[in-house]
Amino acid sequence: MKEELDEKTGLPIVVKDFKTILSNIKCPVLALFGESDMNVDWKKTKLLYEQTLATNTDLEIQSFPNCDHNIRECKTGGFYEFQDNNLPFKRCTGFLETLENWLNQR
Repeated sequence: MKEELDEKTGLPIVVKDFKTILSNIKCPVLALFGESDMNVDWKKTKLLYEQTLATNTDLEIQSFPNCDHNIRECKTGGFYEFQDNNLPFKRCTGFLETLENWLNQR
């Protein structure tokens, strides 16, 4: 089976018609992003969520500086930063408080 690629970016399309799927979400959404994420362009994803989710649902977006895709504190955000250096795992500052506050408000 041939992989379908996005014409604009050349990247594989993982979920077809993702904008429509997002537009149909009606429950509250908390979107959390690491600003050093090497897997996802958090700024583009934030904009996509604002354009598709904000009109239909309660959307809150929070980003964490110096944090990777897994919301771990990092220096580079590189894929092998923790694996190669045996660095300790540390959640991003404010992550748990953000979750707790969001849940308590709902």
